[in-house]
Amino acid sequence: MARVKEARPAEGPARPRDVIAAILAEGLPTDDQRRAFNVVYLAYLALSLTDPALAISPLVRNSAAVTDVVAAQLRTAQAAGDAPADLDPDMEALTLMTMSSGLATSVLAGHSTPDQARAVIDYQLRRLFPS
Repeated sequence: MARVKEARPAEGPARPRDVIAAILAEGLPTDDQRRAFNVVYLAYLALSLTDPALAISPLVRNSAAVTDVVAAQLRTAQAAGDAPADLDPDMEALTLMTMSSGLATSVLAGHSTPDQARAVIDYQLRRLFPS
């Protein structure tokens, strides 16, 4: 989350689009530290699916908290007129977070490049923030 905070502009509050973009970009395995995190996360997730002794709830809780932040940012953007009033912030946040997870796995597996993953994120954010 420290890198997300670093993405803030020098003055004034961060725009919701920028906050969401930073959150989604943070999940991509674009350097050794992020790659290691994604590998460990996926390994733990896979193991927890086959070993009931491993509680996956902390992963779910943390993911839900980040999804809630994204939804709140979308609501803020709607209130400011920067995002369409008819979108469902909770559904869009879940969509973005699951997309981000899939993109991270795709980059890890070599099915796409980090640049392609960032292009997909930008494409989705242009849809949500048309102005």
